[in-house]
Amino acid sequence: MTDNSVSLPPTQKECCLPAEIVSYIIELVAEDARGEGEKLAGANSLLARRASLQWLRCTHTCRQWRSAAIQHAALWNSIPAVPRPLWTLYADRARRLPLIIRELPNDADQWNRDELTRRLSRARTFAYRGSPAALRRMVAILANCFEPILQDLSLEIDGLTISNLVLPSEILRSAASTFEHLRLRNIAFIWPDIPTSLRTLELSGPLDDPVEDIMGGLRATQN
Repeated sequence: MTDNSVSLPPTQKECCLPAEIVSYIIELVAEDARGEGEKLAGANSLLARRASLQWLRCTHTCRQWRSAAIQHAALWNSIPAVPRPLWTLYADRARRLPLIIRELPNDADQWNRDELTRRLSRARTFAYRGSPAALRRMVAILANCFEPILQDLSLEIDGLTISNLVLPSEILRSAASTFEHLRLRNIAFIWPDIPTSLRTLELSGPLDDPVEDIMGGLRATQN
């Protein structure tokens, strides 16, 4: 939030709201901004992103409210595709909460590999879309970083590109007990590795797996 703190008169300071209530109010403001961004998403992605971040630009915020927002980790664990400094700020302020990452910035494939590994190990939801080369690098990182908290994974190779990229077994095994939703586009899937906890599986692109493998994998799930 913008640091334009205002000193309140003594009579007002005594009436400050509890931090829990302030945090809840700011959560509602942030949710409202994200809702406005979602309405614009189909027309203009840049405008939609700006709208969803309007709550960060609140001015004339007193120190108590600003401090409550910064300390409230649940405000920061859903990270939008913002520039790297702000993205890192979100991740740090989320503290120990699992991260929800539905989109990475365009330059994420150039980020330091160790930093990405450390950040993505905390992801509960992760989605990434890019070129075959970018996806290959990202998949290699994911194979080494996930803790058993991952629930929702979406990976997509842009366009109609035919790729020989295969989702590594390590990604599925690391979160076998928590995995619920998996979406892949133009990425091969090893059916015997299907997590038994899976509830949603969406595959698009060329699919030439033997019917026996597909049926065996589907039968192995509990849902």
